[in-house]
Amino acid sequence: MRLLLAEDDRALGQGIRVALSAEGYTLDWLQDGVSAQHALRSENLDLLLLDLGLPRLACPPPATGYLCTPFLFA
Repeated sequence: MRLLLAEDDRALGQGIRVALSAEGYTLDWLQDGVSAQHALRSENLDLLLLDLGLPRLACPPPATGYLCTPFLFA
């Protein structure tokens, strides 16, 4: 399962990455909204873990109407 973590806090992002990788997940970690929205449009992802306070995030991806990837807000 391929996950996208959109989180700008380095300590939190690193902890999540280590924990999920240890469980066998493939995890892409991006730290700003523009990069996350680009990845959602161009990558085949199974789940988005999204920090709602992410820098450079104009509106959450589900509000943009193009998100087909399941998501969790954090």
